[in-house]
Amino acid sequence: MVFLLFDSLVRDLLPQYGGDPQALPNFARLDARCGRFDNHFVGSLPCMPARRDLHNGRLNFFHRHWGPLEPFDDSFVSTLRDSGVYTHLITDHYHYFEEGGWSFHTRYNSWELFRGQESDVWRGTATPIDDDIVDRFDPDVYDLTVEKYRRHAINRAYIRDEAEFSSHQSFTAALKFLDENQTKDDWLLHLEVFDPHEPFHAPMEFLKAEGIDPNDPIADWPAYGAPEYDARVSELLRKNYRALLRFCDKQLGRLLDAFDAQGLWEDTALVLTTDHGFMLSEHGYWGKSVMPLYNQISQIPMFLHMPGTAPGAPVKSLSQTTDIAPTILDAFGAAPSKDMTGRSLVPACKSGETGRDIALFGIWGGPLNCTDGRYVFFIDPDDPAYRSELFIYSLMPVDVKKPLEIADLQRATQHPPFDFTKQVPVWKIPSTGVQARGATEFMPIGSMLFDLDADPEQLNPILGDHMTETRLRAAMQQVLVQHDAPPEVLTRFSMSEVRSA
Repeated sequence: MVFLLFDSLVRDLLPQYGGDPQALPNFARLDARCGRFDNHFVGSLPCMPARRDLHNGRLNFFHRHWGPLEPFDDSFVSTLRDSGVYTHLITDHYHYFEEGGWSFHTRYNSWELFRGQESDVWRGTATPIDDDIVDRFDPDVYDLTVEKYRRHAINRAYIRDEAEFSSHQSFTAALKFLDENQTKDDWLLHLEVFDPHEPFHAPMEFLKAEGIDPNDPIADWPAYGAPEYDARVSELLRKNYRALLRFCDKQLGRLLDAFDAQGLWEDTALVLTTDHGFMLSEHGYWGKSVMPLYNQISQIPMFLHMPGTAPGAPVKSLSQTTDIAPTILDAFGAAPSKDMTGRSLVPACKSGETGRDIALFGIWGGPLNCTDGRYVFFIDPDDPAYRSELFIYSLMPVDVKKPLEIADLQRATQHPPFDFTKQVPVWKIPSTGVQARGATEFMPIGSMLFDLDADPEQLNPILGDHMTETRLRAAMQQVLVQHDAPPEVLTRFSMSEVRSA
């Protein structure tokens, strides 16, 4: 199997969902070989929480923010490796090698990392660094006094030709793996690229294809939230995203060409998806995490090829990120762990039914969100003061790029095991340090209900449909209890009564 994961892949721009097939011909090619899941949604967000869902087949944002795999986690990669399947990771996603993500790659038999994406601490450039920045950046988008922008400005000075882009290098390594292992059985290649994640840094030919003047100052990294960009900057940001998506399409075409040339479709499965989408000014927002999780973020593409199964009609039944691990295990004839709450999508390739009634999704400390495929329901916490009762439940005391605050760890207490921690108690850690760096600064939205049939762009919240709200709230309660959510989470959303029911 090849498990191909892009980051921040916007569903609506793909040819299957209204995008330009001339600009993205290789994404269009997927329909000839792959089943398509049209109602596929995220789970835990953003990047590393999504990957924990992908590995473990269960939602994790009720208990913890961004962080590594836990010792008690049931990664599908570990299961495959223990059953004799060779697992190899090829990636340029540098978050795997920061404090908050380092235990994922060690699950694989082997792994390769290609450097230079975003603010990867890659080049050893001592201060002063101004003379080492070779590009001109638009000051409306880039503040080069901020470390992450300066670090990226240094990185891209070493990335000029297409072959120097780390996503290109990742696909090249994947083609080498396929060439060397095509006659062998029982292997998983996890190919994961950071693109089209921001900054939308693409090679010159793809910028020109979108009509971007390469001599203009660079504007390819939007701030999250509702920044007040003028029309020129907004359109340039969107063009840069589309240019990077064209680059991703070319890389995908290299992989699909290898499948064709080597006859891999006959005995090699392919899974293609993403961790989340990205807002490109819809509803006035840019980014993926601080605003309401509209469908531009939460509804994501998912393609699955199983050898011996011809692609049927697109699957309209619900699926989500937590279903990926059971799907991959099923493809190799391995059973999911008892703690996985997702279910295999392999049967749905033939039946068209996934058996899922609801997809619940969100970010630690933020609103609770769900869909039944027609309606989408956002619930804001009843009381903003809940942050005083916001805890991290973990054995891995780290934040995104550094350890958790010593002051918080000094106030940590031992919490009894949850039903998925294998009788292992965990630390209950106050989150004041994480909150201080802005991890819970969500834009206030109130609770909203949308009917996607009548309002697919989610422009007009429904008022007064208490029956639908009550039904969806009850379904969300069941998911919270199924995942042994901490008591304060149920209380936060007025669902604590379910625990005693």
